[in-house]
Amino acid sequence: MSRINLISNSRRQARLHRVRCRSWGIGFVCYTVAIASACLFYRGLDAFGDTAPLSDQLAGLDAELAQIEQEKAGILPELTEQRQVLTAGRSITDQPDWSLLLVYLADKLLGDDVILAGCTLGPVEDQARVSDIQSASMTVMLTGHAKSTPAVSQFVLRLEESGLFERVTLVNTNREPFMDGQAIVFEIDCLISSAGGGS
Repeated sequence: MSRINLISNSRRQARLHRVRCRSWGIGFVCYTVAIASACLFYRGLDAFGDTAPLSDQLAGLDAELAQIEQEKAGILPELTEQRQVLTAGRSITDQPDWSLLLVYLADKLLGDDVILAGCTLGPVEDQARVSDIQSASMTVMLTGHAKSTPAVSQFVLRLEESGLFERVTLVNTNREPFMDGQAIVFEIDCLISSAGGGS
């Protein structure tokens, strides 16, 4: 089944950048721990042995550690600047293209027996409703008309099977006059995940 990705490319790039920075930090810590362990090992050797080679090795390790600390101090301002740039960029450009969602609904999910009358997007305000879905952050409210109650149920099922939403809830249905006959007016609440909805 075809899927669409509502997460913008800049957010995915920022996520990869954070992963790289975290990997560098872990590598640096591991390397520092290894050097410190080596220092403790050498200093714990027999004090009556020939300490000249050990002193030379310790001096080399101390110099290498000092160089690493200096390089770290030089990298930190650059990392801080990059974080600021990423934050500013996300506030301007890191917005999902929600028109893709509307196109997908129209082309793949509506069918011939459902007509959308409205589509409202907003943040999830009632966190108690999504306490078990940590990543859900947006809600899409769909309203429209269907030929029958089974048509509404089939539309809800198609929404669930699309993989776009964390949860699809049929909020309300009513039978109302529509054009020359009767139609089922529906309201459907869809929770969408900011971490991976539509991936």
